Amino acid sequence: MTDANGRRVGPDHPSGPRILTRETVHAGWGRFETLTVETEVAGRMLRSRREVFDHGDGAAVLAYDPGARTAVFVAQIRAGSLAIGHAEPILEVPAGLLDPGETAEACARRETLEETGLTLGKVEVLGAPFASPGSLTERVHLFLGVIDRSIAPARPRPEHDEAITIVELPL
Repeated sequence: MTDANGRRVGPDHPSGPRILTRETVHAGWGRFETLTVETEVAGRMLRSRREVFDHGDGAAVLAYDPGARTAVFVAQIRAGSLAIGHAEPILEVPAGLLDPGETAEACARRETLEETGLTLGKVEVLGAPFASPGSLTERVHLFLGVIDRSIAPARPRPEHDEAITIVELPL
């Protein structure tokens, strides 16, 4: 990779961004670390200390019915929003973390079936942006998925700690 002046930069180059220190604060469902990062900007070396959370990558899908012109969402209470006083369910697309060895598309299909009972037909890849790169390592693989109405809906099978409501809205 090169910078705006054509100089080679990156984690493998001395003048590129690099992690100077890494301290694991907590390792559980995810890993919480404190990093000291050094970056050269306009000839100046900048150092910052940041907290970073890593729990793996995820997949999310906007499941829609092109004939009915509707999309299916799920609503549930989330700890993060509850922590800041938002006690109402959050409207989301079906999503979840990739299991080890699982492809992003397989995860999107599995999460849609588990959370809504619906089977997807054709899916389109939209990209894989970082969710919140200032503090999370997670990339979320995004998909558009056509609901296959020829397959009868199954009973949703949310995780043991999820209370999900299915919401279908017009496009």
